[in-house]
Amino acid sequence: MNYTRVSQNRRLRAGVFLVAMMLATLALLRSGYAHEAPLQQATLAQATMPEDSRPIQTSEPQTSKADAPSVCGQLGFSNNTYSVGDGPYDIAVGDFNGDGKPDLASANARANEVSVLLGGGNGTFSTAVSYPAGYVPLSLSVADIFGDRIDDLITADNYTTGVSYLQGAGDGSFLPPYAVTMGHAPHSVTVGDLNNDGWPDLISVSGSENKVSVRLNDGVGDFEPVTDYNVSLTPFSAAIGDFNADGNPDLVTANSDSDNVSVLLGNGDGTFQLPINFMAGSEPVAVVVGDFNGDGKLDLADANRASNSVSVLLGNGDGLFQAPLYFGAGPDPLDIQVGDLNGDGLLDLVTANDLPNDVSVLLGYGDGTFRAALNFSIGVPSYAVAVSDFNGDGKLDMASVSYDSDNVSVLLNTCVSLTNTPTPTPLPTDTPLPTQTPGGPTATPPPNPTACAIQFTDMPSDNTFYPSVRCLACRGIISGYPCGSIGEPCGPGNDPYFRPGSPVSRGQLAKIVSNSAGFSEPPASQSFEDVLPGSAFYDFVERLASRGVMAGYACGGAGEPCGNGNRPYFRPASGATRGQLTKIVSNAAGFSDPPPATYTFTDIPVGSTFHTYVERLLLNRPGVMGGYACGGAGEPCDQEKRPYFRPSSPLTRGQTSKIVGNTFYPNCDTPARAGSR
Repeated sequence: MNYTRVSQNRRLRAGVFLVAMMLATLALLRSGYAHEAPLQQATLAQATMPEDSRPIQTSEPQTSKADAPSVCGQLGFSNNTYSVGDGPYDIAVGDFNGDGKPDLASANARANEVSVLLGGGNGTFSTAVSYPAGYVPLSLSVADIFGDRIDDLITADNYTTGVSYLQGAGDGSFLPPYAVTMGHAPHSVTVGDLNNDGWPDLISVSGSENKVSVRLNDGVGDFEPVTDYNVSLTPFSAAIGDFNADGNPDLVTANSDSDNVSVLLGNGDGTFQLPINFMAGSEPVAVVVGDFNGDGKLDLADANRASNSVSVLLGNGDGLFQAPLYFGAGPDPLDIQVGDLNGDGLLDLVTANDLPNDVSVLLGYGDGTFRAALNFSIGVPSYAVAVSDFNGDGKLDMASVSYDSDNVSVLLNTCVSLTNTPTPTPLPTDTPLPTQTPGGPTATPPPNPTACAIQFTDMPSDNTFYPSVRCLACRGIISGYPCGSIGEPCGPGNDPYFRPGSPVSRGQLAKIVSNSAGFSEPPASQSFEDVLPGSAFYDFVERLASRGVMAGYACGGAGEPCGNGNRPYFRPASGATRGQLTKIVSNAAGFSDPPPATYTFTDIPVGSTFHTYVERLLLNRPGVMGGYACGGAGEPCDQEKRPYFRPSSPLTRGQTSKIVGNTFYPNCDTPARAGSR
């Protein structure tokens, strides 16, 4: 979050920014350590929608679409507030005492300090303890700078020429700040590994100099000399992502006075190419990165303060972005974050809003568009927001800071599951996988079930995926979504919808495969930093991980700090691909045939990542899956006219059902109810 307070309802623009901050810092109220009791003011944050809740139209009108699948019957949050230091301006989440529970830290601009609130793992936090920071800290990041598996804090010190880091002691306390020279009057600081050496580097943006500054971590507790890159007018924040899929981290800045974002493609050695500018909204002040349409390519979303909106720029995967789509947010949005708030496997957006004293949640459809904003009141202006699971229930919560009231608001997710969503039935007791024999393991033939009453409105009997969907649904492995949403009217039987074209997340895939394979043993221990015990996919992920079926991503990357156990991240909300599905299903089924010297699909040749798993599935379950005929755009035919598999394409619910169903329940026959189509 990066914007500067000048009065109760206004903020200075760049020209008078430094004068305002000088006046603010003359009235510093605290230094050293402060101990303040949390304000126990638990209230239920109610969702409100603006009168005009339609997405702001671009040149092409956005058509209405069905609501994205949602685990929630109604999204809601309970609000508890905690006192922190004077003038909190930004907030960050980390594990500062190594207990595996998320903690909070705020950057207090008026007090020149940071406040730390240690989490209890149940949604409550300890009394804030404050530590000295740099001069007027406006931005806050968390990273393990020294490689000691202890989270450190980094602040952007606006009334200086750089940033400061506070080394963590590992018990929740911090050493005095150490200044690192960057650009003049930095508005924000971001941390990430820019040269792929495993060490977090520093990125700051300077609105007064229109540049982004980079200092590379030398791995011994210091940083290489600063390198500056010019961008557009008045950059306020930066984010990291691989926008052209070359494996090298890239940068993007939100530039408030030029109404655009600047993308700087990385060379892989910590240096960057000249910026490419893309139009955003009116006065963008914060930017985040995510795959909002499930195509495997990173997209951008920014908060536009002057137009009370969010811009979404869909990525082409080559470093270029499409024209922005605009969606209404709360008035005066100052910060933006991304996460799956309603547990449907699709990324949502959250904005911190100053003037109406609330935060806005824009639920994603999974195609790059978003529902109208739901506004949740916190009673005070919101300057910045963070997203994490603070009570270990598997649902993402929010935390917001208010510069005016000197407190942190913790909003625990009270989302209640839909009561009329089909509930999976108990699965057979787990048995060891059969010994591999030629032709694959001999599966126990599924019993002939009695007529199954489950029928999906959007799955007629002539649909390609119909047999597999019914096979899994009638065994309680998959379910659908109640009719009645926009574009999904109820028929005479009130049948639910399956949405075969909707994407599948890694967490959802783990659940489907684990249940189909019949795995049911209690998990032994936590393997992944972001899949906590008791969370929605914990049991299923652990059952697969214990068998080596699924793995994760090393901690230490952007937004994925290493905890005390140095666990990897699973990324349960990230979209799964067709290639990943073949590996997971083949391994879960116990197929271990040696890889053949031939290949079936043009784009999965011998030696490629998924060749072994694709061919094992085809060998053991002939007809388990198909491909796409060659000859289309970018898919020329070879001499054998082999089809294409498209292993990097996003996985859909229909495709998952077919491949999983054909693998674990071959020739599955599920009698339909009388009168069904």
